[in-house]
Amino acid sequence: MIAPTPTEQAAARGASYALLAALFDRPLDAAGLEALRAPQMLAALDDVGVTLPADFASAEAGVLRERLSVEFSHIFVAPVGKLMPHEGLMLADEDELAGATCDKVSAFMRNVGYRVPPESGMVADHLAVELAFAADLARREAAAEAEGDSETASRAQAIRRDFLARHLGLWAGIAARRMAERDMGSFYTELAGFMADFVAEDAQGLAEGRAEAAE
Repeated sequence: MIAPTPTEQAAARGASYALLAALFDRPLDAAGLEALRAPQMLAALDDVGVTLPADFASAEAGVLRERLSVEFSHIFVAPVGKLMPHEGLMLADEDELAGATCDKVSAFMRNVGYRVPPESGMVADHLAVELAFAADLARREAAAEAEGDSETASRAQAIRRDFLARHLGLWAGIAARRMAERDMGSFYTELAGFMADFVAEDAQGLAEGRAEAAE
């Protein structure tokens, strides 16, 4: 079996982060559900230990989307007890949105040329935004590797390592546990667990790579 190239590895990480960002941003649309039910995607999720609902691949698409939309709303939208997946609320015990932690995350992103689209209505320390930022950094790395620009690739990787260490890696697991507590089914619990493991594995791999490079 041929090992993936650095370009392929970074691109795959970027795609995974982008998928997770979309899943925790809004309910699945028709295209998103179709992509998740593609045989290759189902096999990939199974390979990493994600157990989807038994009828996920076979249920009528409209019915399944409605069910998952209800589950998403119960977790993130319900008027009572909803989960607000913001770093400042979950990690820093802040009592309001867009507080000091959000400002720090926003400043980190701005300093490396990333901007949260104003039309998204999102703030920088939302889980979906932090995942999307990690996806952007991995894609920068992949693009630089593809062009043979190892310096830029290393810089993008270093920024991602720093971001995971300072921000996303500190609370992805907390967010996953909180989602599992609110979930009415198993879909978001499984994917949240995968998200936490994926972020932790990426953070550990980047930290170990830095340590090896320093030796």
